Amino acid sequence: MLMLRLEGNCSIPSLSSIFKHFDYEPNSVGYLSESLQDYGRSVPSTLSMPHQKVVFYLSDEIFAIRAPILVTIDAQSTAILKIELASDRSAKTWETHFNDLGPIAFTVLAWPPIGCGPESWLPSACQDGFWVCDQFHEFQDLFNRCHQLERKAYSAIGKELEAAETFANAKSEANLQKRLDQYERARQACEHAIERYDQLDLLLAMLSESLHLCSARVGFVRLKMSVQI
Repeated sequence: MLMLRLEGNCSIPSLSSIFKHFDYEPNSVGYLSESLQDYGRSVPSTLSMPHQKVVFYLSDEIFAIRAPILVTIDAQSTAILKIELASDRSAKTWETHFNDLGPIAFTVLAWPPIGCGPESWLPSACQDGFWVCDQFHEFQDLFNRCHQLERKAYSAIGKELEAAETFANAKSEANLQKRLDQYERARQACEHAIERYDQLDLLLAMLSESLHLCSARVGFVRLKMSVQI
């Protein structure tokens, strides 16, 4: 009902006709009108807010044939608040983009590394803001390193298996001892490579989880007291 009313812009008589067509009960105009009014009373008013409300806006640039498209979304609902094709990605263009959104009081901001774009002017405009790193960019090199260590670990596992097969095929006593020494070195190198990968993989998982602005399951803003490393 809400989807038809809010997204489809259906009138209440139209809602009633649709419900009757699909044999949904109750389907009277009076009942639907009363239900919508109850829903409206149960949600907070966005026109009059006695208390400050923290809203996370995420903004970034995407490109279409080298032309920048500026996008701002609500982080929790992922609703697109504003999207526009821009002539450039300068600080002035981004400032205009945000001004068109209306009066905004930024309490917390998540932004990419300093460079061209909104981050070049927002720190001075919002001095009380709390700046949080963009994990995708900040951790990218660490995740690349993790993938390198993973490949090295698999390579070390292959060398250990190869050394074990070579030892199994050895015949003479002297050759057996030589191949055993080679296998032991391969085994130790394999254990070291796996340990290095496991440690970094675990550390990145803990960091990623601890530094999320919102809880991964329900999307609520995480408070300092709830974050544990």
